[in-house]
Amino acid sequence: MGTEPAELIRGCHMYADKTKAYRMAWERLNNTYGRTKCLKDKVKAELFKGPTIREPDYEALHKVKTYMDHFRCFFDSSGHLDQLNNEDVIHPILNRLPRSLRWKYAEKCAKNGGEETYEDLLSLVEESEKVARISNS
Repeated sequence: MGTEPAELIRGCHMYADKTKAYRMAWERLNNTYGRTKCLKDKVKAELFKGPTIREPDYEALHKVKTYMDHFRCFFDSSGHLDQLNNEDVIHPILNRLPRSLRWKYAEKCAKNGGEETYEDLLSLVEESEKVARISNS
C-alpha cells in the first residue's frame, strides 16, 4: 500500500462543509486503495501497533490523532460508531500513549462513572497534540 492514507486526504478538512470533506477524502482513498476493508485494516494496524509515544512527541501524537479520526470515520459511515466504545478498541490505543495521558484518561473515566469512550480518548489526544506542537515550536 505505498502511499500513507493520511497524506492522501491532507487538506480535505479545510472544506467548510464537513460532508463534502468526508466524501472527498473517501473518493481519494477509494481511487488509491479500492477496497474499504483493506484500508480499514491498514488504519487499524497503524493505530493499534507501534511504539509507546513519549511526551512531547508532536509528530507521533499527530499521527495517532489522524488515525483515530480515520478509524472513527469508518465506524461512523457504517452506522456503528457505538462499537468504538469498548476496551478492545480503546486499550490498544491507550497502551501506546504517554503515561501522563493514560492517567488523565483514567481520571476522566472515573468522573464518568467508569464509562470509557472513544471520543474522550480522542479529545485527550487532540489536547496533548496541541500542547506538544506549542512546546516544540
